Formats: sequence, C-alpha cells, structure tokens
Amino acid sequence: MPHLLIFLAMLFLGLMVGCWIM
Repeated sequence: MPHLLIFLAMLFLGLMVGCWIM
C-alpha cells in the first residue's frame, strides 16, 4: 500500500514542520 505509506510520510513531515514553526 504505497499510497498509505506516502500519506503517513506527508503527515509526519507536516507535524515536524509545524513543530519547527511553533
């Protein structure tokens, strides 16, 4: 399920970026 893997990777990157901004 590559789609799920990509989705999780994008979500994880989004969280990291959010923490960086905050």
